[in-house]
Amino acid sequence: MAKVSLVNTVFVFDLDDTLYSEKDFVRSGISFVRRWLSGRSEVVNLPSLECLCINSAEWIEALMKIDEVRKITSKEELLELYRNHFPDISLRHCALDLLDLIKKKSAPIALITDGRSITQRNKLKSLNIAEYFDLIVISEEFGSQKPCLENFVEVQKRWPLMSYCYIADNTAKDFIAPKALGWTTIGLLDKGDNIHKQSLAVDEHKSPDIWVGTFEELILCHL
Repeated sequence: MAKVSLVNTVFVFDLDDTLYSEKDFVRSGISFVRRWLSGRSEVVNLPSLECLCINSAEWIEALMKIDEVRKITSKEELLELYRNHFPDISLRHCALDLLDLIKKKSAPIALITDGRSITQRNKLKSLNIAEYFDLIVISEEFGSQKPCLENFVEVQKRWPLMSYCYIADNTAKDFIAPKALGWTTIGLLDKGDNIHKQSLAVDEHKSPDIWVGTFEELILCHL
């Protein structure tokens, strides 16, 4: 079974649907917007949170069909409220154990994530893990997003002449750049709740070197 050394290795993580479930962020954001609207006296009879979350791709459109909502706000304002809210999210099982293990071995830890600065940093604050990362690369701040090589080369510039291990989930974009750079790549299997669905039938350059079902499996079997 493939092993990843905790010595002379930089561990790099994706954020969304890797360290936590992005569906939790979606639910948190929709709930925040619904509460904001509920606090306005002009708005009554909003759809339930469960109703909005069932078809989460259309939740803004569902709200904007309500006359009272259209009179006091816009789709753009609701989207900003959603993106900028402080989310109610939690780490995946054993994610903190993994971060602690790596930190105790004094191995560098970095984060490469796509998204808006305030959104991604609010997630890190809510999860209480920002201090674990020696380098945080957020696409809006950095100016490019996965699968661009530049985001990953930034890690190599910070820690040259080391090995690199990237842990992520999205087979559409996450593993292309690190594999091109010769990194070890580990994929966290989707248990059916990921926002971006995985395909295990992708070309080799999009597929991780190692698949794991949980962070516990990663700790016990590959470190």
